[in-house]
Amino acid sequence: MGLMDRLKKTFRRAEMSWREPFAFRIRLRGDFPARLLITVGGWLIGTGLLFVLLWLTQNPTSYFTVSGLGLGLGLCASCGMVMMRSQVSGTVQLHRDEICRSSVSYEFILMNFTDERWEFTGIESCTIVPGEVIGQSFAVMILRGDGFEDLIGIPPKTSARQVAKFLHDQGVELKKGTRLPESATSPISNSIGAVLVVIGAAILAVGLWLSSGAGPVNPNPLREPPAFFRPAPPPVVPANPVIIPGKQRPGVVINPVQSTLPSQELTPVIGGAGGFPFKKADIQGRPVLGVRYILSDWAGRKRVSLLTPIFTSSSGETPGTVSAREGYALGAIHVSVSDFVDGVTLEFMKLQEDGSLDPGDSYKSDPIGTLSANSKMVSGDGRRVVGIHGRGGAVMDAIGLVLLTK
Repeated sequence: MGLMDRLKKTFRRAEMSWREPFAFRIRLRGDFPARLLITVGGWLIGTGLLFVLLWLTQNPTSYFTVSGLGLGLGLCASCGMVMMRSQVSGTVQLHRDEICRSSVSYEFILMNFTDERWEFTGIESCTIVPGEVIGQSFAVMILRGDGFEDLIGIPPKTSARQVAKFLHDQGVELKKGTRLPESATSPISNSIGAVLVVIGAAILAVGLWLSSGAGPVNPNPLREPPAFFRPAPPPVVPANPVIIPGKQRPGVVINPVQSTLPSQELTPVIGGAGGFPFKKADIQGRPVLGVRYILSDWAGRKRVSLLTPIFTSSSGETPGTVSAREGYALGAIHVSVSDFVDGVTLEFMKLQEDGSLDPGDSYKSDPIGTLSANSKMVSGDGRRVVGIHGRGGAVMDAIGLVLLTK
């Protein structure tokens, strides 16, 4: 069939047409309460899981925002219960050679347009069940053919007798039905919805309990790197330390013991917009003397998946680490990004007596990952770098520096 013939067939005038009764398939099943319970259960489960996730990521968010996101999940469940392809009503047209039905359905907020056609020559039997037989205000037409069975609702304003006469005149075998197929009347059990509501209420209660601070503090939030790669806590320095000759590294010594903890400042980050926030910094203000890193394959490219600062000196570099030379500390990073952090180069600067850095006396490390020619720099402009922050998940999405406030 050519394009013009298809267009003529699509836009030709129908002999009869009507809109199927709203949600007539669900009305035949009589399971509105069960579907409502499933929708409420989906909202409770979604909201509870969001509260648990925010507790795991240590990301404070208002109850109103989380409830709104959970309501969105509940609406998705509602669409699945009411507006899926097998549930929606459509517009029916009778032509001289076929029956057409057009409908719009939703699956996980995606809209689907469906145009179904049944030629009379392919319909083996057509059964019309009057509304008074099934206790409804509308009648139901059951079409059967080679490998298919479908229901079409006939509203009260459309005469089922006229529909039957038209189909009979076109040679369709007609039957008067007294019952519907079992598949059209089998309801969803109310117990399924009740179980989902109970499970959802339990998950929501746990999520609210954790987010309120009543639960134990999460020792390993998702936004933190694995414990193996976290730097060791600063050593406890006694009031009168014993100095052993030959065991101390020469150069500038920054006393980690302070009467008050120094304040910190975060630089802007470079990278994409995804990922969870993270921050790894020394609360006592020690300078960053190197990093531990991990590279991973992600989206077809090698990316930086982990970069953890080191605050103690090392006798030499080991695989997966980059350490500053004696008397130097991290002062800037050069970052190559796409949607993720593809590579970084560390710039170490001379550590001065007052703890600041000398940008005029610096050197760069070997690249970590892939560094492009158009990399961008994040620098402390001579201020002491005491950590790294940014956003990340499976790999780093964005990265910046944590500086000691003057």
